Amino acid sequence: MRLRGCLTRHRAMPGRKSGIFKRIFTGADGVRAGWRIVLFAAIAGTLIAAGMFLLHHFRVFQRLGIDHPHHPPPLTPLAVVVGDSVLLLSSLAATGAMAWLEGAGFTAYGLGGARKTRLFLGGWLGGFAALGLLAGLLIATGDNIVSRGAHGALGDLRYGAEWLGAALLIALAEEISARGYLLWTLARGTGFWPASILLAIGFGAIHGTNPGETPIGLLTAATAGLLFCLAIRLTGSLWWAIGFHMAWDWSENFVYGSRDSGLRFAGRMLELRPHGNIWFSGGVTGPEGSVFCLAVMALAAIATYILLRPVRIKTFARG
Repeated sequence: MRLRGCLTRHRAMPGRKSGIFKRIFTGADGVRAGWRIVLFAAIAGTLIAAGMFLLHHFRVFQRLGIDHPHHPPPLTPLAVVVGDSVLLLSSLAATGAMAWLEGAGFTAYGLGGARKTRLFLGGWLGGFAALGLLAGLLIATGDNIVSRGAHGALGDLRYGAEWLGAALLIALAEEISARGYLLWTLARGTGFWPASILLAIGFGAIHGTNPGETPIGLLTAATAGLLFCLAIRLTGSLWWAIGFHMAWDWSENFVYGSRDSGLRFAGRMLELRPHGNIWFSGGVTGPEGSVFCLAVMALAAIATYILLRPVRIKTFARG
């Protein structure tokens, strides 16, 4: 039996005379979406576990000085690249494997299309503006204090370039793993918005592993997931979300130098520090732990809908 396309080969809907085993595992489009997601998660999870094992076995994190269990130092761009490369490569490999088993192209799950550059740049500008608005609100209300970084012009250029590359890697890794194959496949089984809500909840929950996260921070992460799903629904592409995600992280980690989901980063152009009430300042979570961030996300969703609705395409069969 040919393996390529085997997950979508049996397209006839099982009738009443079909065996229980066939009805459980197959439907009108071949193997049911839930089982495909289980297979994708198994492949990606195995690769991620293997990658992390190798990094720990060869003491890569120890060499980078970020393995302290209680007081880890600020993360450097290199440390972020090393860690997120495992997630990105594992997600790409799992996506490629599932595309082959489904007989689809590798870019079928949001990476294709003719407007990639335009969408990416539009999303980047949106993310930069949204984080800038949030930082401005925090400074204007006195809930954050801003000061100059300590690296000088040459240091800022160096770290700015390094964090730009690291932010792109973060955005690619998180969007492809959280809203690539998983969203496309789950939407076939449940409809687009139920799938988006489930994945947004998961995206928020994963951030709970970061030190210093708060309920507001977790809610903000889930809200960001829904914002990205809205853009995907309107464009049929991941590239707007990747651009927004990249600019947001670059601005937060480098330009404004604040904490990001409780994590600290080295090499900041400015330094944004919380001051006052934790609900408004964000506390140790950073700007994403502030209620102002929820308001900015709501404004970003409205702007995204207005700007991207004219290019809306029909991508998902349901939802």
